[in-house]
Amino acid sequence: MTAQEIFNISMNLIDVDPTNATETLTYQTKSINLINLIQNDICKTAPIYKTLDIPMQSVTPINSIIDYKEHNEEDEILESTVAKAYSFDIIGPATVYVEDTIDSITWNILDTLTIANTVTTYTNYKGSILPTIGAVKTRIRFSGSYFYTYTNVALYKENFYTVPKFGSYKKVELPTDFLSIYKVYEEYTPGQYRLYDKFKLENTSDLYIPYEFKGNIRLVYRFIPTFISELTETIAFNDQICSTVIATGLAFYLFINENTNVANFYNQQYEVMKSQIKFKQPVGISNKKDYYDAKLSF
Repeated sequence: MTAQEIFNISMNLIDVDPTNATETLTYQTKSINLINLIQNDICKTAPIYKTLDIPMQSVTPINSIIDYKEHNEEDEILESTVAKAYSFDIIGPATVYVEDTIDSITWNILDTLTIANTVTTYTNYKGSILPTIGAVKTRIRFSGSYFYTYTNVALYKENFYTVPKFGSYKKVELPTDFLSIYKVYEEYTPGQYRLYDKFKLENTSDLYIPYEFKGNIRLVYRFIPTFISELTETIAFNDQICSTVIATGLAFYLFINENTNVANFYNQQYEVMKSQIKFKQPVGISNKKDYYDAKLSF
């Protein structure tokens, strides 16, 4: 529904003559900001949310290190059977070698990564590995002349289009209209959901899911409404909310300086309508009694 259609409903509620062009234009000018104000109020206070399904997949590395490790004078090594990808987080300065061997004696350098001393926060490095023909093992060798620390090291046997970043958690990109989390669910069997609480939320908008989680996460969140600048624009709520809640709220604001008693009546109606907005929970398992012995246990 467009903002103009909402405005027309509000005009009928407060009984304004639509043929009075001057008065109608004054109300129209006010209505754009007022509709934005009402949208914002609904998003913050009413049980109205958006839903985002987040498919999560994780690959178990052949070998990995999740702890923080220190490099001093001696090289530190993570070794595995033949790997085709790697990932690690590190603070420089450091030199890291990706190597493989065909005889477990001589190691071939496949890639050399030089991490500068300007890398002062944990930074991820990852890439694909092209094994030597006949290779039997792969390793990452943390080398260099200086002290440094590293973590979240992984060697994978899979080929990837995009090599995944390894770690305890995966960061999920949230929509640009994300405001706050209402609830998080996991789909534990197709079409069945239950609350999920093993996530982390940092900086109010950075969502992290445990790396090992596989399946579908359903995020239900409060959202930032799309504000309008013209009455011709469409409001991102369903028609029922637009034609009742928003239209009644607009009637209140438009009439507040004209007739306080009438305006307060519409404000009361607005609050009631807003409180009656319902949110449909995802489907979960319900336990049913077997009154008719459908399992044929006799």
